[in-house]
Amino acid sequence: MRSWLATRYPLFLAFWTGAAVMVLEVVGTRLIGTFYGSSVQVWGALISVTLVSLSVGYWVGGRVADRWPRPGVLYVLVLAAAGLVPATLFSRRLMVTCYERFGMAGGALASAALIFTLPLALLAVVGPYVIRLRRRTDARIGRVAGSVYAVSTVGSVAGTLGATLVLIPRAGTTLSLCLSGAGLAVLAVVGLLLRVGWRSAPAMIVAAAALLPLWRRSPAPEGLRFAGNSVYGRLLVIEKDHQLCLLVNGVMQTGMPMDFDHRDRGDLLRDWDYDFELLPYFNPGGRTAVIVGLGGGLAARMLSEKYDIEVTGVELDPAVARIATDPDLFNYDGDVVVGDGRRFLEDHEDAYDFCVLDAYSADVIPFHLVTREMFDVVRSRLAERGVLGINYIGRPGGWVFGSLVKTLQEAFPHVAAYRTRDSDEVQTLYVFASASPLDLIPAWPGAGEDGVDEVSFNLARHRLDLDGLPGQVLTDDLNPVDVRRTRTSLAWRRRTIDAFGEEVVSY
Repeated sequence: MRSWLATRYPLFLAFWTGAAVMVLEVVGTRLIGTFYGSSVQVWGALISVTLVSLSVGYWVGGRVADRWPRPGVLYVLVLAAAGLVPATLFSRRLMVTCYERFGMAGGALASAALIFTLPLALLAVVGPYVIRLRRRTDARIGRVAGSVYAVSTVGSVAGTLGATLVLIPRAGTTLSLCLSGAGLAVLAVVGLLLRVGWRSAPAMIVAAAALLPLWRRSPAPEGLRFAGNSVYGRLLVIEKDHQLCLLVNGVMQTGMPMDFDHRDRGDLLRDWDYDFELLPYFNPGGRTAVIVGLGGGLAARMLSEKYDIEVTGVELDPAVARIATDPDLFNYDGDVVVGDGRRFLEDHEDAYDFCVLDAYSADVIPFHLVTREMFDVVRSRLAERGVLGINYIGRPGGWVFGSLVKTLQEAFPHVAAYRTRDSDEVQTLYVFASASPLDLIPAWPGAGEDGVDEVSFNLARHRLDLDGLPGQVLTDDLNPVDVRRTRTSLAWRRRTIDAFGEEVVSY
């Protein structure tokens, strides 16, 4: 029985190493993404490194297998890979160095190569090695090779689905890599025991136990109220500086004042430069709103609780929707639809007085939400005096911001934008668009008799001149926002880390 199992065990190992390759690739994008973001460049870097590493592993594995065609050598190599997989967690300093040396695109590629090449190459050794071992018992080499690659590919499918549907949303990056490494270690140890006998079990167990320190979780960020995972990222809710903050993949998404219930109309605009509060003054008669990208629900609560506007929130991530509606967290109690915002607008023909597009994170802008076709859909769903409001993080004179403005101007005759800082650095920008003139009604609390106060002065000072901006009209067919926003994403991520500490990307 042991001889039969030992003979077929390498084929079983090919399945699991195929799964481990895809777990490492998919979860690896999350690991690198904590520093470089989740742009197409990060995916491109890791896919390229994976393919090159597998090629090297296949080439080396075939030669090593011919030189030492013994199962014990194979299991030792897998055990080495098992140790390297969770070791990738200790690579943040390396990513910083790569960025400083090679910039954004080169740094992402260099980081992926230095972190993942060796473990991926070791895992790729398994395929040709198993073919060589099986050849000793089966002369039909074509059938053997086909079986091994078929089993390995099925394992890759299982690893991809397991990473995206189970590991990332339920375990997170750290535990996913540790589980992957531990699983490979167990498989390698069992394979060795099948060859050398169970009397060597104590020594094998001691060797596998050396991986246990890698399971240690990073310290929790100060003020942590919630930590969890979804299919879209690592979610943290942190209380800091009298705010409740939602962070996704280490990037600030929503900040809500802890005393929100006690604030009056105009307070967010005056104290926080939260220019979404301009919406009711652009269209004082508006009574309905749809918000694409609910986040923590600040915009939804502001419109519904302070201005008696009926709000429908559309949020892609069900875990974020639960956080927004949790009475112990952000406490939004309005209507929430879980789904894609563009799909919702295309499927529902209701006319809204306001549309808030708050789905552009500093990390990634969903490309299908920033195109001429998307804004055509939005305009068709707005009432006669309806207003679209967009929250965008970037530089006022940047190419992507200019492209956003140019694309909006294709769909709306009236577009206005406001900065929140006096500099040209990366910051929150608010953009408004409408088929009607965007004339403010200066009636918020605190305005003087002449309708001019500090808020009015700041708005006039911060209103942007939209003529002569760089950029192009973005379409569903041509939209390079991922590639053009990488430095912006990194700058905002660094600002978040400076404010909350390194723990927000490692916990």
